Amino acid sequence: MAPDGLFLARRDQRGGLCRLERWQPVRAVCQHRRQAVGYTTGYVNSSPAVANGVVYFGSNDVYALDASTGALLWSYAMGGWVSSSPAVANGVVYAVGFLGNLYALNATTGALLWSDVTAAEESSPAVANGVVSVGGGDGVYALNASTGAKLWSYANVGGQSSPAVANGVVYVGSDDNNVYALNALTG
Repeated sequence: MAPDGLFLARRDQRGGLCRLERWQPVRAVCQHRRQAVGYTTGYVNSSPAVANGVVYFGSNDVYALDASTGALLWSYAMGGWVSSSPAVANGVVYAVGFLGNLYALNATTGALLWSDVTAAEESSPAVANGVVSVGGGDGVYALNASTGAKLWSYANVGGQSSPAVANGVVYVGSDDNNVYALNALTG
């Protein structure tokens, strides 16, 4: 238990638990036949997304690792930490960077497809039906997943909430103590 009440632990290379101090750089590690492989990434601030045998996560950059071997496939420099979790859909990784930039990266190569300044740095994007939804400090935004063109925004929703999308509805929490249900196509 850390002094602030958080329990911080990770697995060591033999599978045992060891203490991890807050903000200590950690190693991204995949276990493959009981052999640990990895590399230093700095702070791992986001939860991983896994698609097609690749693990994507944020640290000071966005990383893609082979899920079987832990080998680095690519990384993309974000210019600061990545707190939110990336989303992966249709061969594209969507990630939010330090200053609220939403990036669309080719899932195979890490090449930049487009970027837009709309997101809150801790809001994870959600992708459904060709639309990327992301929370911003002053609202929620929907962008065309292929081009990054803004489709709509809803300004009354504030905060760092990450949206969820189901059945044509974007659900997002707000600083005004409400959860909003917005039409995914029109807002």
